[in-house]
Amino acid sequence: MMLVLCPLVGYSFVEAVDLYGEASKSVIGEELAVSRMAPLDGILVPTFSSLYLVVTFLFPFVAIRILGSEKQFGSLKLLLQSSASSLTVVTVKAAVLLLFWFFTLIPGLCAIFFWHQLGGHIYLPETVCLIAGHFLYALLVAAIGLFSVAITESAQTAAIVTLSFTISSLILEFAASNPGAARYLSFLSMTAWLRQFESGIFALPVFLGFLVTAAAFLCLAAVWITPGNFTSFKLKQSIAVGLVAGALAGLSSNAFWYGDYSEHRRNSFSPAAERALKKLTHPLKMTVHLDPQDSLAIDFEQKVLSRLRRVVRDLTVVYVVPPETEEFGGTKGQYGLLEFDYASGKTQIGAIGERAVLQVLLSIAGAVYDPEAPSSYPGYPLDADASSSQLWFYFVLPLIVLAAWWMTNQGIKLSYGGKHGEMLQKS
Repeated sequence: MMLVLCPLVGYSFVEAVDLYGEASKSVIGEELAVSRMAPLDGILVPTFSSLYLVVTFLFPFVAIRILGSEKQFGSLKLLLQSSASSLTVVTVKAAVLLLFWFFTLIPGLCAIFFWHQLGGHIYLPETVCLIAGHFLYALLVAAIGLFSVAITESAQTAAIVTLSFTISSLILEFAASNPGAARYLSFLSMTAWLRQFESGIFALPVFLGFLVTAAAFLCLAAVWITPGNFTSFKLKQSIAVGLVAGALAGLSSNAFWYGDYSEHRRNSFSPAAERALKKLTHPLKMTVHLDPQDSLAIDFEQKVLSRLRRVVRDLTVVYVVPPETEEFGGTKGQYGLLEFDYASGKTQIGAIGERAVLQVLLSIAGAVYDPEAPSSYPGYPLDADASSSQLWFYFVLPLIVLAAWWMTNQGIKLSYGGKHGEMLQKS
């Protein structure tokens, strides 16, 4: 896995720097375009996307092997006959997997170092938030892998089960941006959960959701690896775990706290606007006269409502399909109308957009809307060449991995003690 990860991170990093450099050259002299140049979006997220791919498609096999080999050869039954409980065994296995995952950060941290050496800008809070998101994603994948081993009889079947979870999560993320019934299940995508951390947003409900879901899968794995229990008893325990996890997930979804740690804050309202919107303490109801599957409604959901939900605690959004729509792009009736119902007062506007919505909501909150407020983010364009780092990622770092693997195996052989130890190891 490490041998695949090293060149993959290197390739992603070099390509990201090249594209970022081309974009930087095209914005010279344009102040507004320069402010759009963010290393988080242009360098860090593309570079760490290779870690996401490896964790999605290769890390499950590491998780399966760490428990599946003991289950296949019968040593797991001997281990469970000791004083250690099944939950302790599963928890320790998960801890070992996460310890290994920290080693997979080495190529990404090397990329950050090379970017800094090239003169690139690094903002620590958004970088830590990004890494935290990948850590939570790896924790959940590891828990799913251990659960898959527990409920299956072979490593091959466990791999199929685990990849079904990860690939389905990826598909559900794509479904969120397309009309259809699957769009309403997109909130189950752990890939979509990761995207919030990639945008620099630390969402407490998502953080707790990762932890609760991973803990549930670990508990289920502990239930199903326990020998001697009847299947009916394991099913009852699994239902109990599911009910507790569902209750905790419901509680965690009500944990209303969000922090935007990105330096550009492109996915949030301005700090002044957020402070004013937090004064809306009464329930706010917005009626949107659009089809939820309309492209305009999807764009409004992503660019306005997603930000508003992180600020206004008691927000209800209702979509009403307009009765008639003319052809060739013209509209009539109530198409695109927005209605605001707050504290027994009602307001409506006929325009959908961040500026129009903010103007109404801030006036309701008693604040003044400043449409010309300039962005404080200066942007960090940089035309650099990262081709010199290819030697490190393609040759030096893989050789270090191979050397560490060889030294580890030599240490195992020496600990077994000569020829007898080799025979014992093979057996």
